[in-house]
Amino acid sequence: MKRKQYDPHPIASLMSVRCVLLLVCALISGALNAQGRYDRRGIWGEVGFEPGSVTNTALYKGLHHGEDTFASLYATVGLHLPRLDGLQVGVGVYRMAYSNPESLGLHGWHLELKYRPLSSLRGLQLSTRLSTLTDSFGRNSSNETFYPKFLGSLAVGWELPHLLGRVGIAPSLGYSYTSFGYRYPVGHADSSVYERSSSSQGAFFLRIAILFN
Repeated sequence: MKRKQYDPHPIASLMSVRCVLLLVCALISGALNAQGRYDRRGIWGEVGFEPGSVTNTALYKGLHHGEDTFASLYATVGLHLPRLDGLQVGVGVYRMAYSNPESLGLHGWHLELKYRPLSSLRGLQLSTRLSTLTDSFGRNSSNETFYPKFLGSLAVGWELPHLLGRVGIAPSLGYSYTSFGYRYPVGHADSSVYERSSSSQGAFFLRIAILFN
């Protein structure tokens, strides 16, 4: 009778999976414990980068169509409100550029509200921004002019403060909505005849923030 050979691979694979699960649990536990030790107070600052993808892929009338991407840079200064535990208020500036339409760029001021919904998960953050679009800028020579109307966003993320002294990071995922009007030359870029139109688009983004508190 032929004796079955012992195959160690299934047991080794199972042990590898258990090790990975234990490591993930240990990291999560450590992050939660760290969040309990750090209670952020007073004035805070944040700078960040937001790459994203727009959801409106329509060919805008009279505008050049590019890739469905955008990117934004911003800086915010805010205050923790101790009487409203978990609430933060901030104001900041931003600069945003779209690839669709390819000449759309915006910059202005924003008001930001952050909130910790769960005291047991102090790192979990919900945030919303309402922006004043003070101006627009173009990135080609097509003589297109934009008239900003509204920009707002919602995001959910996780704060990891004090990773290096008073410096931390806060990754988050969110959705923004932009409304704008525009004017474009009819026929060719140097035309003296213009038409007006308006549009709006949404975008999903990844926010990578550096915290100072």
